[in-house]
Amino acid sequence: NICSGLAASPGVVSGVAVWVDEYQPNFEHINETTILVAPMTDIKFVGAMRRAAAVITEYGGILCHAAVQGREIAKLRGKELPCVVGIPDLFKKIKDGATITVDGTKGEVYLGKVDI
Repeated sequence: NICSGLAASPGVVSGVAVWVDEYQPNFEHINETTILVAPMTDIKFVGAMRRAAAVITEYGGILCHAAVQGREIAKLRGKELPCVVGIPDLFKKIKDGATITVDGTKGEVYLGKVDI
């Protein structure tokens, strides 16, 4: 794995990492093939989180916004939304546009498409 954090919402998925700035978020590139990568999330992110394949954040704990919304969105859409939060130095480890695999069950992120 290239990084790990807290397993916040279960599931495994691969996709393209898309960086989103928390202060001036641009969600136009977020869809079912992308992984939303952010320092943290708040209410502005919910629509994009619903479209994303997975969510990973640099900050947060098991009860942070991204974690709680990840689990709730998964229930609402009837499909897992893997989420890993609290990944130290996330933006030094994941490049915008990189293909990554998120394991929200174990709290691990891998470079490339990995079969788990």
